[in-house]
Amino acid sequence: MKGTTKAGTTELSDVVILGAGASGLAVAKALQDEGYKPVILEKGEHVGESWFHRHPQLTLNTHRSTSSLPGLRFPGSVGAFPTRLELIDYLHDYVQTFDLDVRVNTKVTRIQRRDQRWVLYTEAKCYSARHLVVATGADRMPYIPQWPGLELYQKPFRHSAQLGDIQDYVDKSVLVVGAGNSGVDVLNHLTGIDTGALWLSVRQGSIVIPNRIWGIPIQPVAGALAKLPVTVADALLSLTERMCFGDLQRYGLLRTRGGAATRLQKEGVAPAIDNGFINALKAGKVTTVTAVKRFTETSVVLESGEELTPDMILFATGYRTNLQPLLGEFDVLNEQGIPRFHGDEQDPSLAELWFTGMRIELSGFFLAAGKTGRDIATAISGSQCRDEVSLPPDGVFCE
Repeated sequence: MKGTTKAGTTELSDVVILGAGASGLAVAKALQDEGYKPVILEKGEHVGESWFHRHPQLTLNTHRSTSSLPGLRFPGSVGAFPTRLELIDYLHDYVQTFDLDVRVNTKVTRIQRRDQRWVLYTEAKCYSARHLVVATGADRMPYIPQWPGLELYQKPFRHSAQLGDIQDYVDKSVLVVGAGNSGVDVLNHLTGIDTGALWLSVRQGSIVIPNRIWGIPIQPVAGALAKLPVTVADALLSLTERMCFGDLQRYGLLRTRGGAATRLQKEGVAPAIDNGFINALKAGKVTTVTAVKRFTETSVVLESGEELTPDMILFATGYRTNLQPLLGEFDVLNEQGIPRFHGDEQDPSLAELWFTGMRIELSGFFLAAGKTGRDIATAISGSQCRDEVSLPPDGVFCE
């Protein structure tokens, strides 16, 4: 099997993967099927580290049937929409089942390109690889825009990724900023408890689709939508929203510009999934308000001129990859820090650099992770045979 060679403080490998989340594990399994034994470096303490920090009520928006990685299904005891803990257990089982080589608590501090290889520095040693697969995820770092006055605001706020225990919001008034997938997911939970006033600040339009239609989970058909032309998918998603919920503009939800599938493709913003939010909106439990303009020490000033004084603000304002410190010098990231190429796409000048898990697909994250992993493994396997590498006289590549 194509594998690794240890020498001094340098470990040689055909492939190193950054990130032991679902995308990293999927590409590792696919590479293993091609005869490689990739090394997976994870800076956190666990496989699937990001899921350990999400709120305890979280469940997947994707159905169990479309949330598995290649080669291993969820056990039959798991519900239709796996919980956070069920997913964590599943990812751990995936590593054990396929004996994947995951190194946790291994933070990469610097990446260099030397002698047609990638050199990755950690505190303990460095790794030298012919191919580098970056699978750290598009949601690595919660992002909060810096509105005027936010630094002066004295009341509690947090990103939706740090929602915490939903019971902490009982009797509290909450402003949710952002009407995308994360904002609607937060409100799906908040509307199920006794809170104070709930406001949703809407800046851009979004499409909301139901979790189920006539009791049947709708997500499994998303794979078919992903195969359609984007304009057709836009129309079908819009039609689904209208048929299920009526005209949501009456309740202050703006229509998305260009369609939901188009926005997903261009901006990486997924359609929102309803699981109680729409009924609460129509019943008046949630009030939509305009975009945030600025902050004072104790209030939020909206574009409409209205001022709110919520007990808590939850910013559902997206994420950043935070890849600039490691990969900025290679000019492979756009202005938002998202890789310019993905999957088996290539930059001719960096033919051994690959990205996975950085784009959201209508088919769902896990199906996309499996497909992208296979694409990358096939491309790596077909690119060349393993080259024999000689270590320098001192036995290390590290400076």
